[in-house]
Amino acid sequence: MTMKQILHCTLIFMVLVMSGCGSLPGSSSSSLPSTKSSPTSTREQERKINFESVAKDVDNAAAKLKPPNVTVKAAKEEINQAIQKLGKSEDDIAHGCLDCSPDTKKGAVAVWNSLNVKATTLGNDPQKRIADLSEDLRTKLPEELTVEAGKLRNLSEAELRGTGTATPSSSPEGSQHSIDDPSWWQDALLLSAKIVAVLFVLVLLVLAVKFLWNRSWKTLESNVTQLVKAHVVAARDGQPDYAPKLSSLASTQADINTKLSELDTEVRSLARLVRDSAARRSDRNPSYGASNYAEDVSPKDEPEFPVSAVDYLDKMNRFANVVKPDFQNGILVNDPEGDGELVLIRDPRVRDDTQPLFVIPRATQFHTKQDFYTYYQKYYDCVRPTGGDVWIIGPAVVEKVTGGWQLREKGMLEVR
Repeated sequence: MTMKQILHCTLIFMVLVMSGCGSLPGSSSSSLPSTKSSPTSTREQERKINFESVAKDVDNAAAKLKPPNVTVKAAKEEINQAIQKLGKSEDDIAHGCLDCSPDTKKGAVAVWNSLNVKATTLGNDPQKRIADLSEDLRTKLPEELTVEAGKLRNLSEAELRGTGTATPSSSPEGSQHSIDDPSWWQDALLLSAKIVAVLFVLVLLVLAVKFLWNRSWKTLESNVTQLVKAHVVAARDGQPDYAPKLSSLASTQADINTKLSELDTEVRSLARLVRDSAARRSDRNPSYGASNYAEDVSPKDEPEFPVSAVDYLDKMNRFANVVKPDFQNGILVNDPEGDGELVLIRDPRVRDDTQPLFVIPRATQFHTKQDFYTYYQKYYDCVRPTGGDVWIIGPAVVEKVTGGWQLREKGMLEVR
């Protein structure tokens, strides 16, 4: 049986239960006792005195007697309202509390008389202020009113304990009638059958909804899974060659970087050769030598690049001047203590503006690549900095400025 057929059977069963159960014997609601109150009992309820409401009026009167700067009018109106709720006379109280016990009636009459006395004590002048009353009366009158309010609440509680609401089903006659009626068990059986039928229908509905929910959820999961798989396959088929192309592009970029580095090294070497050639020509110029030197000096024998830092510093030691960075001004300055990381190569016999000024690393070996990045990265480039011997492919060139020397062209190092 499919789920659709189960739902149809359930709906038909519900229609049969709702339409057929009302026609069974003893199923009419006329056998149920009526709880509607009679007009007589309603009128008696309306005639009963509400002692709790009267007590609230008395409490209000006591509260309004405490401020000394107000008149007694408001307090007297509250007392008169409480008297009117009890009754206009003692006989009126007896008729208003027809079902009350004799003690309750007696207590209500006593409170009524006491309130009349206190209303008379306040006088008939509505403009009379509470401050005009005697001090003894201002003190005792609110206390006496509070006591009378307490008596009224006691009368209300006594009436609640003394009266009871009897329902027709709790009376002995009604119980005897229900037991003696031979159809009561049929009504009970019919009610039980209705409850069981409703529960059965609810269970069927819950099961049907649960079945439909599970089936719909599984169908949704299956459709979503198929859709995601289709998109993944389509995306994978649309870009099958991206990885090889990216790998080839990375390889090409690495080759270009290598060639650029080699080209840069060659250009710098060529620039060094041009500068060295110009310097040698100026050194061999006899007129220039005669004007600057009084005696014959040996020319600066500078080694060719590339050269190891050890060999270069050994040969150019007499032209070496230790310098250090001045980070505040961004230049290189002389280091009298000789602790700087760089050496300025210059010929003191020649003017600075007519000779190339080189800055060479003092370190001839790098222990780690961090040595290069810490001290020489600003002045030199290095393709693969690591630990090893330092070779100078092309020196860094500086120029004379006020206070020191400023970097003009970065050099190239290689670690072997």
